[in-house]
Amino acid sequence: MSKHDPKIMIGMSDITALSMAVFSQVGLITLAGPMLAGQVSSGLDKDSETSLVEALTHPIERYQIMRKLEPSKLKILQTGKTTGYLLGGCLSLIVSLIGVPYCPNFGDCVLFIEDVNEPAYKIDRMLTQMKLAGIFDHLRGIIICQFSGDDPEVTMATVERVVLDYVKTSSVPVISNYPHGHTLPNMTLPVGLPVKFEVSESSVTLHIL
Repeated sequence: MSKHDPKIMIGMSDITALSMAVFSQVGLITLAGPMLAGQVSSGLDKDSETSLVEALTHPIERYQIMRKLEPSKLKILQTGKTTGYLLGGCLSLIVSLIGVPYCPNFGDCVLFIEDVNEPAYKIDRMLTQMKLAGIFDHLRGIIICQFSGDDPEVTMATVERVVLDYVKTSSVPVISNYPHGHTLPNMTLPVGLPVKFEVSESSVTLHIL
């Protein structure tokens, strides 16, 4: 894949490593969304299907990230407004790239993270590794997506607590419960595009610039 011969890449989980590498090395936009051999083959819910089809068939600059999303279902953790490149994916895959040439520069980005079947103590460890690697120092915003598994409530609470502890002295907007990840609904996200991200006490705005 190159700038002169771009292809559509869509997926999540292990695909996160490829997506991050493509952006860091080539600068091309990819899509974080349902896997063909997983969620798509098993059957998507209506909102996930609409999100996927629109991302694949519309000019990506016109894709409406929150078109089918009710802001009231999101959890507002920290208010603020910002712009930045939307980067992220499966947390464990992002952490596995730290220190290698294929890890993108997360400075000035809006980071989204999700994962599956990772216990709370491992999530805490991975987020701490990101903190020590300096990734949290220059983030513009954070979107916590779905952390599914045996005890998702405990895991989500851990993610929210640790993330807020790392950005509590900044004005970085943070939300949780965004419908993207290993469970449905799984809304498609454009990786690498600049976005506007605004969070107030009662509303959330996330759209492509």
